Amino acid sequence: MQPHPELLAVQLLIGLVLSLFFSASIYLWFKSDIVFLENEGCWFDKKSRIRYCASCKAKTNQLVPMKKDKIRWRCAVVECSSAHDIEEADLNPNIDNFKHWFDFFSK
Repeated sequence: MQPHPELLAVQLLIGLVLSLFFSASIYLWFKSDIVFLENEGCWFDKKSRIRYCASCKAKTNQLVPMKKDKIRWRCAVVECSSAHDIEEADLNPNIDNFKHWFDFFSK
């Protein structure tokens, strides 16, 4: 007994839609969310919320995480003199820092 061609077409269409959805979800999961914050002068990963030194990226094309001091972010590389002031929301853990998210979406 031969299967109906209409049933095969529907199964093929469902398979194609599911594979496209799966491919798109994998792409969105692994895509880089690193953007340059012009007001802070550093690179920022939206997923992990880590700041990276812009000077080191320009010189060596490597992302070097910045360390948080009491009043500013500093590059972890000793030879680099990059430092950026810390905002109030970074000092107080009770304040959610949604300002950056609104900056990303407003551009």
